[in-house]
Amino acid sequence: MLSIQERLVLSAVFFVVGLVLGRRGVREPSRVLGKVLLYVILPYLMIYGIVYTSMTLVKSVTLVAVAYVAISAVVIPLTYLKLLGRGPGVGAAMISSVFPNVGFLPIPLMLLLYGNPMPAVLYASMYNVASAPVIPVLASIGGESKPTASLILKRVFTFPFTIAAIVAFTIRFTLHPVPPAPSPLPLIKDVFSEANIASFLIVGDAIARSRFGFRREVLAVMGWRLLASPVMHLGLLAAIASLNLPAVWVAGILIESFMPPATMNLVYAMMYGLDEEVVAVSIAYITPIALGLAVLVRLLVPA
Repeated sequence: MLSIQERLVLSAVFFVVGLVLGRRGVREPSRVLGKVLLYVILPYLMIYGIVYTSMTLVKSVTLVAVAYVAISAVVIPLTYLKLLGRGPGVGAAMISSVFPNVGFLPIPLMLLLYGNPMPAVLYASMYNVASAPVIPVLASIGGESKPTASLILKRVFTFPFTIAAIVAFTIRFTLHPVPPAPSPLPLIKDVFSEANIASFLIVGDAIARSRFGFRREVLAVMGWRLLASPVMHLGLLAAIASLNLPAVWVAGILIESFMPPATMNLVYAMMYGLDEEVVAVSIAYITPIALGLAVLVRLLVPA
């Protein structure tokens, strides 16, 4: 495993490389890295985390993630449609608010700050499964595409994290009790965990391509991600306080609560004809604030 200093240096290097590539319009490295993370590294960590993590922790994190997605899926469209109306910008704001960067950024952050990426890995796993059917529905409100129920189901069950969750829970409930992980698996988990630091390249690339400016939709996303979401997560953590989550798992959920929109929202915006600029600018504004808040959580919540 790398030291904190080594992770800091590598994070900075990948971030700067992403900025340079983004400024020069070179997209291929980010796209390739994103696919490797999405289809290989994160699904493996997801399966490992669900199979070999205490079921009490799995249940607790799942409860928080699913409850938050369910509440957000109702509150966000009702609020945004009333305050902002309809349109591609509003649709982009909706998906940016409900679908944060639960994996590519918080996983390396947890690794960097606590030396343990598993709280973020497990939260990202449960969150992605819970939010998968919500994204097409919210996007259709402001976009041109109106997905059918069959299309939504197809997208849900072909989503890498959905498949990984099904595989993981099948293994988990088939094995009684779950045996210790065979020797190669923990090593692969450690290597893949460290590899997540490379996702800072994607963050740098997204920020480099953003055009700065304040719009009502961007302010709505900032308000939700930096205020409403953390308050809701604090409330949910208080509701499950009796489960006695370890401090590092509480820190992981708190860090997840104020993450910027996922870079995948740029793909969704293109897919549904939404306003990509709302997504990109929201990422650019919220990311540095979120990084500062993550350091604050590290100072307040011990390892």
